[in-house]
Amino acid sequence: MSRSFNVTLEVDGSTTVDVMMDYFVERDPVWLADKPFYATITYVDNSVAPFSSHILATSNVHGTVGAVVGVNNSQILTNKTLTSPVISTGVSGTAIDTDPTLAANSNVKLVTERAIKAFVESFFSNLGPNLPVFTDGSSDLTNVGTLPISQGGTGQTTVSTALNALLPPQFGKAGKLLKTDGINAIWDSEMYWITITWSSQNLLTDHGYIIDYPTQSALTLPLTSDIGNPIEIVGKGPGGWILYQNPGQQILFGDKYTTAGTLGTISSFDPNDSLRLICITSNTVWRVVSSMGNLNIE
Repeated sequence: MSRSFNVTLEVDGSTTVDVMMDYFVERDPVWLADKPFYATITYVDNSVAPFSSHILATSNVHGTVGAVVGVNNSQILTNKTLTSPVISTGVSGTAIDTDPTLAANSNVKLVTERAIKAFVESFFSNLGPNLPVFTDGSSDLTNVGTLPISQGGTGQTTVSTALNALLPPQFGKAGKLLKTDGINAIWDSEMYWITITWSSQNLLTDHGYIIDYPTQSALTLPLTSDIGNPIEIVGKGPGGWILYQNPGQQILFGDKYTTAGTLGTISSFDPNDSLRLICITSNTVWRVVSSMGNLNIE
């Protein structure tokens, strides 16, 4: 049962305060011993120093036993879940990572703003001298400059200049092919060979073609070519071959020459006939520099 009574506090010898309290009498003395309740009351008066106060939590009301923490008191929280907390000043502790190298590589620590900033600055400053090092108030990623080859870039800002920076020097190498020995790349005049096992083919400069088809293969000169570009045709199969021209093109063969334009042709008489041509006027005029067999010139 409970019983009410009045308590009178005398403060500074003159002020009195009436306090109504409940006095609990529990039938089960075990419960009373396990769930104590007591209180010391504090009366705050600006004219006197405040009394100390302390209230113990009880398990039937608060879910646990122990001290109840006041608004201005501090307490270490263990295994507590904070829902939408508002942290106004700052946080600290062993779970806060301030290391600018982020060496801990942890998935349970929080990294501070200063540590992240220092890590990013260090990362970009190590990429190369042409990249900006971030400082307070200046961290513009839109003006990062160019990355040199030594740092994995090209040092250039356009596709053509980037290719020129990466390829071997191209001056004087017109018509050459890029060749590698497995370690280094060089410009080389060696032909790239293709075996033709079909009825028609548009030819490319710096290519050689082995014609191996049961009926005549129709070949056509490339639309574009530079002076010095070669083409080779080698007969192999039973069908032989015929070489056509595009509008405005012509082939010179010693003191003979084909009809200019699409009506002009050179063809094999024997399936094994072969020839080598060199472009002598860009895009239009070719000369036979070597041949084998009796070629038909139209």
